[in-house]
Amino acid sequence: MRIIDAANKLLLESGYHSVGLEAVAAAAGVSRQTVYDRFGSKAGLLRAMISRSEELAGLPERLRNVSAQTDGLAMLRAMLDTAAAVDPKVYAQSRLVYAARLDDPVAAEMWSWRLDSRRAGMGAIFRKLAGEGRLRPGIAEEVAADVAWAIASPHQYEYLVVERGWSLKRYRAHLEETISARLLRR
Repeated sequence: MRIIDAANKLLLESGYHSVGLEAVAAAAGVSRQTVYDRFGSKAGLLRAMISRSEELAGLPERLRNVSAQTDGLAMLRAMLDTAAAVDPKVYAQSRLVYAARLDDPVAAEMWSWRLDSRRAGMGAIFRKLAGEGRLRPGIAEEVAADVAWAIASPHQYEYLVVERGWSLKRYRAHLEETISARLLRR
């Protein structure tokens, strides 16, 4: 945990490409070899940072709650609650991965996995909603899942909350209102 905490501090302050594992090791009070032995590489350390930030944000429990819902609308609301609650807590680490993905294949894989996982969750929700007859006529469940996934993306959080200063309450309401108006029967 000391190594992850040191990496979090240094990488978030200076950027992924500006900090080497030697600096992380020194900040954590361990040898560079210890960092390599534990994480294998800088990308492995980044993966551990992301996992820890998601755990601390309560993502695993929240996703279990989404899956436990018995109706599609409740699942959608739980998923949107999750996005609004977790995105602020993992934003800094997500932004780091997003930037690193351009020239680090492991970071690119992490970013893709994260977005693919979100899309898969929306797919399950919209299959349920389609099965319940809740989709607007003429909208295929795959298209609905794609649109909802894009609306609830980490980029939306960044644009509206971080850049434009929206409150989390307003942001969360916007997600549901936009997705419902565009994709669900009234």
